[in-house]
Amino acid sequence: MKKNLKTIAAIMLFVVVFCIGACKKGEQGPQGNADVTMFTFENKTFTHLLNLEIPISKGRVDSSLISVYYNPSIESVSSWYTAPGIGSGGTYNTRVNLYQEQGQNKYTLSIRTLTMAGAPYASPVTFTKIKVIFAPASNITKLSNLNEIKKDYNLAAKEFNIK
Repeated sequence: MKKNLKTIAAIMLFVVVFCIGACKKGEQGPQGNADVTMFTFENKTFTHLLNLEIPISKGRVDSSLISVYYNPSIESVSSWYTAPGIGSGGTYNTRVNLYQEQGQNKYTLSIRTLTMAGAPYASPVTFTKIKVIFAPASNITKLSNLNEIKKDYNLAAKEFNIK
């Protein structure tokens, strides 16, 4: 019995050492885009509509993933909600709209609070912090010929750089 346990232990030790020794560092992946910009706002109290001015170019907006988060004052400081989405306690819904001021390098981010039925939320809310994050894409693929791509694998492979 002891001999079997020793044999099993020796085999397990060999397997562990072999597995660790067989591991090799993987290939370096493609370089990403770390040019992320975040705008922050603090202590904003409003009823139904809040407009925030953001100094950013149209090109940056058009090429970025845009995320909006807020911390309601009635929540802990580590509690973040996404906008659009259901607000604190499920009492309101948030919607966002980002639009450019005529011919200027600034945008207005509008945050609206609505009841679950879609009517303006009549009670004031305070957002302790608001984060607006712009993460530019590393690659933008226009799909203007989507119907053709659906029909032709080679065209799809070329369009999406599939080898």
